[in-house]
Amino acid sequence: MAAYEYSALDAKGRQTRGLIEGDTPRHARQLLRERGLSPLDVHEVAESKQTGRSLFSRGGSLSSTELSLFTRQLATLVRSGLPLDESLTAVSEQSESKRVKRIALGVRAGVVEGNSLASSLDQFPNAFPTLFRATVEAGEQSGQLDYILERLADYVERRQVMQQKVMLAAFYPVILSFVAITVVVLLLTYVVPKFQDGMDDNGWGCAYRSLQTLSSWLVEQRYSARAVPTHREIQTALVKMGDKPSSFVGSTEWIGAIEVGMVLGHFYDVTYKILNVFSGTELGDKGRELSEHFYTQGTPVMIGGGVLAY
Repeated sequence: MAAYEYSALDAKGRQTRGLIEGDTPRHARQLLRERGLSPLDVHEVAESKQTGRSLFSRGGSLSSTELSLFTRQLATLVRSGLPLDESLTAVSEQSESKRVKRIALGVRAGVVEGNSLASSLDQFPNAFPTLFRATVEAGEQSGQLDYILERLADYVERRQVMQQKVMLAAFYPVILSFVAITVVVLLLTYVVPKFQDGMDDNGWGCAYRSLQTLSSWLVEQRYSARAVPTHREIQTALVKMGDKPSSFVGSTEWIGAIEVGMVLGHFYDVTYKILNVFSGTELGDKGRELSEHFYTQGTPVMIGGGVLAY
């Protein structure tokens, strides 16, 4: 008897789908009518073979979990001495998956017709990989099908565990990247604006931020308890020191290295030094001077391309 998939209407006109066993499609239709169903479509359960598949490819008809459970159940039933066709029937009845039911009955139909288990599995190349079917065929030819099925079940289960580990390993960096991006967005959206006093300093020049960076280092190292100055406080201090006119406050006029040093001295009473490098030949001497500075003082430096560039 072969297994058939059907689509039929019940007495209330509702469409139902399912599986039924019969000798021929005509016999399957007759059985459906005896159940009070009006068959719309009846076709044998089978899959067309595909060529060019990898030796270890599994296809998409059965998931790894379904294939693992199918193999373990079949191996246990055959090992207990149950005939192969009855084992396949039991697997079909015990499974909650419609795909497993469909394939189990389709394989059983091939076995009942006198085909080997391997030949019956060949009808479903998407569900059973080449290696799986070749192993079953070797077990049948050697007369150790029960033992081979047990070993095959172990292999499928180990492969499933390995696939889960690989998925988890691949999933972790995805989550980590998502969290990192989320943190950066939150920082740029909520945290950074607070340090900027909600101020858009686009076009002001980066020396203001350079000065605030140096100031924050002094505060963090407890050289001073004075808070990091805002843009307006920086401009106001330069006006008080006579370096800038009163119209400078609130403008977007840039400041340079000299103004940065003056403001640091005004707020934190620290001295500063400016090193000018006019050519690459001077880098050796200046590099040694910077190294000595870090060794003896340890305070940060700001490096830029010119008086008004940082």
